[in-house]
Amino acid sequence: MLAVVALVGFVLVVIGLIHLYLWKRLVADTTTSRRLRRPGVIAAALLTLLVPATMAGTQNGLYWLAWPGYVWLALMFYLLVALAVLEVPMLVARRMLRRRAVAAARATSIGTSSTASATSR
Repeated sequence: MLAVVALVGFVLVVIGLIHLYLWKRLVADTTTSRRLRRPGVIAAALLTLLVPATMAGTQNGLYWLAWPGYVWLALMFYLLVALAVLEVPMLVARRMLRRRAVAAARATSIGTSSTASATSR
């Protein structure tokens, strides 16, 4: 019995973390207004609760939960895989942009220091 409770708890934590990641990438990173984020928070919370409700409900005769719950479960995993795959190019692009910015800052600081020393002579 303890093993079942531990497994269910672990699954709920994983589902919650997946929803948190999806919320961060799809809502928090794309909106700046709190007014626009509120529906995203509500939707993420409801969809997080839909997954365990579907699992428990279909076992107890609430078959009307099966269609929306399992469709969301599939869509959630597709979104997770797509966003995880797109993380790699995004990290590479960020690193390249950061290196260019550092190189530009160095070139600017070298250029301003050489012109400043040339004008002071």
